[in-house]
Amino acid sequence: PKTLKEQGYLIYPSPFHNTFIIRNLMVPTTLESAAVYNAVGQMVWSTNYNGMGYTEMTVDRSNQASGMYIVKLKYTDKTVVQRIIKQ
Repeated sequence: PKTLKEQGYLIYPSPFHNTFIIRNLMVPTTLESAAVYNAVGQMVWSTNYNGMGYTEMTVDRSNQASGMYIVKLKYTDKTVVQRIIKQ
C-alpha cells in the first residue's frame, strides 16, 4: 500500500475487533518498543523489541474494552504515535 511505502509502517485495521497488525516495510532493526495506551493515557500493553521486530507483528487486544487507543512505536531515531479504534 502507498501509506506503507511512504511512512515505512502501517497499523491496521482501524477499527479492529480483537487484534491489529503493526506492519513495517522492512525488518525494523531500529524498533525499540511498542506500547498501547487507552483514552485516558494508561498503558494497557507494551513489549520491547530491541531491534528484533518482524515486518508483521500481531497485537491481541481482545481483553480490552471498545474505544480509542493510542499506539506508540519507539524507534532509535523517531517515535511514531497513531490512534486506533477498537469496536
